[in-house]
Amino acid sequence: MQESSTMEMTQLMNSNHSTLVEQLQQLKQQGENSLKQQDQKFKTLVNELSDRVQNNKESFTLLNGKENELDQFYHQLESQLNKVEGVVETLQNIENFSQMIRTNPESAEAYYQRGLNHQKLGDKTGAMEDYTEALHLDSTYARAYHTRGVILAEIGNRKQAVEDLRLAAKYYFEQGDIESYEQARNLSKEFYEVRHSPVNTETAEVIDSQDEMSQEMNSAPMDLVTVGGLFDDETDSEENISILG
Repeated sequence: MQESSTMEMTQLMNSNHSTLVEQLQQLKQQGENSLKQQDQKFKTLVNELSDRVQNNKESFTLLNGKENELDQFYHQLESQLNKVEGVVETLQNIENFSQMIRTNPESAEAYYQRGLNHQKLGDKTGAMEDYTEALHLDSTYARAYHTRGVILAEIGNRKQAVEDLRLAAKYYFEQGDIESYEQARNLSKEFYEVRHSPVNTETAEVIDSQDEMSQEMNSAPMDLVTVGGLFDDETDSEENISILG
């Protein structure tokens, strides 16, 4: 009877052990499933947050781009406004110097300053006329020769430009303005060398044609000023240099 009781106890323990193992396995499976679900939820949440961050970045980039566009547009408007203000100021200067000329028509300086403002606006014809009038009033006006020479070179009349710049250098030197003298002298050398550099006949004819056209375009009444032997190392083959002054 004691053996029977022992067997029953053993069977009961085995049964309880099996039940306990099953319960533990069930709990383990439930725990793993729960962890998987939590992990999936966490990954989903992370992905959602990542998408939101990315969308915010894209929105920020878009807004930043729009801000940059607006900033560029603002600077463009500001630049255009400055240009307009500069043009208005230059036109006002022209009117002021015109008034000075009406008051004192013998003022070479007023003509020269008005010419500078015409040149600033890109009005080369108006500038040339004023520089020429300034030289009519003062044939030793070095700056007027200098600036007129630059315009002549720009419109292709290098021969006349060289003559103007040589005269500018001469009068700068006589007036003790060595820095301006060197600038004008170097420019005259540069334009002289360009004009007399080896070129084919066709190119030379084109240059001469341009010079003639430029001279016709700027053929306002001018006096002839003759200067002989300004610079021995630079003079043309002609003994004297005739220049519109």
